[in-house]
Amino acid sequence: MGACKSWTPEEIEALKNAQRSRQTRAQLANQLGRSKSSISYALHKLGLTVRNWTSAEVEYLEESWGEISIPGIAKHLNRNVNSIKQKAQEHGLTRHLHYGVNPTLEQVWAAIGIQGSTGYNTKRFIALGLPVHKHKVVTSSFRTVDIDEFWEWAEKNKRLFDFRNFEENALGAEPAWVKKKRREDIKNFQQPHNAVWTPAEDSLLIGLLKAFKHTYSDISKRLNRSEGAIKRRIHDLKLKQRPLREAVKFWTEEEKNTLIELWDAGWSYERIGEKLGRTALAVRGKHENIVHPEWAIEQRQKRKERKQRAEQVSHLIYFLKLRRNALAFGEYWQKDMCMLWDPVKGCTANEKNCDECISFRRIRPQYCRRCGITVMSRQKIDICDRCKKIRKWQHRRKVSVIGNKEHTAQDENVI
Repeated sequence: MGACKSWTPEEIEALKNAQRSRQTRAQLANQLGRSKSSISYALHKLGLTVRNWTSAEVEYLEESWGEISIPGIAKHLNRNVNSIKQKAQEHGLTRHLHYGVNPTLEQVWAAIGIQGSTGYNTKRFIALGLPVHKHKVVTSSFRTVDIDEFWEWAEKNKRLFDFRNFEENALGAEPAWVKKKRREDIKNFQQPHNAVWTPAEDSLLIGLLKAFKHTYSDISKRLNRSEGAIKRRIHDLKLKQRPLREAVKFWTEEEKNTLIELWDAGWSYERIGEKLGRTALAVRGKHENIVHPEWAIEQRQKRKERKQRAEQVSHLIYFLKLRRNALAFGEYWQKDMCMLWDPVKGCTANEKNCDECISFRRIRPQYCRRCGITVMSRQKIDICDRCKKIRKWQHRRKVSVIGNKEHTAQDENVI
């Protein structure tokens, strides 16, 4: 067919397929290693026609690239996907996914410091209205985020984010409130709730509780953990000691307004409590009552019901074990004098009966260091139950007197 170089059957077949796949002359020239004029001459001899790109089609391709999926562009222009890709490459268009101004959800999370884009946080954010859009390329689709919509949504839900590890302007120009929130997050920093407790921290916590002179706020400052985390750790370690209670103070309207203002400014419960002279738990409870009163009442009712059910189950288990031990060891009076007997667990030495027991240990008398009374107990004690009640009463009276003096001094300063 050509004057200089003959056409092979494979090349002729490629020309015929080009009409069905809607390839251009330039694409055929690159594929077969021939000039455009040679391609045109061969197509003319074969009676085939190849559709060229018009300026309007090229303009539509450039405007739609990155906004409409490649199959969508191909359908609109009545061309195949490969033709669209090659023409985009000829005009210097970058990868379809990264051509637009909208980053992917993974890029946004990496910039803010959130690990992973398929975890609980992402599902929760999407359920709360995170503006995520689907970006389809060919057969794959990606989640992208419109930056303007994201900042508008994030401002309404800024308490969900911790911007300490968010590099400034990592997502382009950021609103003024982000810088302020970043500063507050740095000041609010404490150990995260899921941070592992070390043996040294547990020992310090136990020592502070046994001192009977520290509140939740004091322990929170010493351990750099939230009061909620400390409360949970006390429960996990099954400690009987508790921090001292703060003096009962009624909330004024000024304090409530200050609480709302500081919370909107990004302050943590711990910092607000330090500002108002209250515990973080008290601040959190009051904030929930102000913002979501119905929800707070519902949660309190649920906690009360769960506590009642747990107490009922524990009481049932307790009495069942007592009954079991009463039936098994009821005839042996020696058990009441033995250190190894427990009314609920039974014989801790795993003896079958008291007559054949070889592990018997008599209960030794102990003395209260406060009043000197003799106490017969299997557990080691320093102070008897009566003295413990007296000490608690004395401490509460002391706290009440100190609180009244502080209120009196504040009233005098106001006057």
